[in-house]
Amino acid sequence: MKKKVIYFSLCLLIIHITGCVSLEKKYPDIDRYSISVNPFQQPSAFNGGGKVKVRTFDSVSLFADKTFVFRTGALNYEKDYYNQFILFPTTMITEEVKKWLSSVPQMITIIDRGSLIPAEFEITGKILELYGDIHDKKNPKACLSLEFVVFDIRQIPAKAILRKSYDEQITLERLTIINLVEGWNIALRNIMHDFEIDLRKLLEERK
Repeated sequence: MKKKVIYFSLCLLIIHITGCVSLEKKYPDIDRYSISVNPFQQPSAFNGGGKVKVRTFDSVSLFADKTFVFRTGALNYEKDYYNQFILFPTTMITEEVKKWLSSVPQMITIIDRGSLIPAEFEITGKILELYGDIHDKKNPKACLSLEFVVFDIRQIPAKAILRKSYDEQITLERLTIINLVEGWNIALRNIMHDFEIDLRKLLEERK
């Protein structure tokens, strides 16, 4: 009888202990970031202009989702599921392109989807590269490559009048996630600056 009492008491103790211990597994928090740029403020001698529609960008499949991508070898890429973009890269880049072009003095009017104002030109694009290059740990880089295509839609069929890729690799002083995101910001700012120059020339020629 005494053995049964001891055994019963041990069972109650085990139940009490396990009831107090949480069995829920804790996962690391997911940190989320965005790419954002502020256009260069430059005096404008631009004599062109046009009504432009910007379509949502496309992306190669490797860089299409929110997860950060790192290049770890010559042909090796890995995803970091604990560091992600707030929005899908295609949406994020599209909005930044619209914001940049809308801020250019006397340049263009952005035509939103559903507007009754007819557009004259249409811009499409594709994310070709968007990753952190860490295969050389002493020389980490933020890499961004975008392709832009500009169509003149005043004629039927529409004609592609510019197709160009813009590539940027920004060397980071130290590999941190904050530095990587800031590197992407710089890369996008440089790309948009170069694309703006090309677009200015293009619209002036077609005025």
